[in-house]
Amino acid sequence: EIHWRDWSSDVCSSDLENPRIPNPPAPGASIIAAADVPVGSGVVVDGTLVTQPTAGVFKGFIARCTHAGCALSKVVDGAVACPCHGSSFGLDGQVLRGPAEQALRTRAVSVRGSEIVAAD
Repeated sequence: EIHWRDWSSDVCSSDLENPRIPNPPAPGASIIAAADVPVGSGVVVDGTLVTQPTAGVFKGFIARCTHAGCALSKVVDGAVACPCHGSSFGLDGQVLRGPAEQALRTRAVSVRGSEIVAAD
């Protein structure tokens, strides 16, 4: 198991633009407005990937590839692709295409009013 602090330094030499993972949001901190996360897609905000696979269902993940730790930056056509080595992940965090072999690491989120917030 990899803990947050294990990924706090450069972990992918080709990840030159975003070499460090932002600190995780504090429990209860707003991440994004629920309306800003399209159904069947997702958004990366400050190192957190928030997806909405189906209407009203939100999932949170650490926005780092489990293969080499490269930053994930966007969701396209219902999948998030790693820019370093081409791994692809579904909106549920599961691997769609390698070389990654492990699903994305979850980050607990919940809905509070109209906001997606970091959960405990």
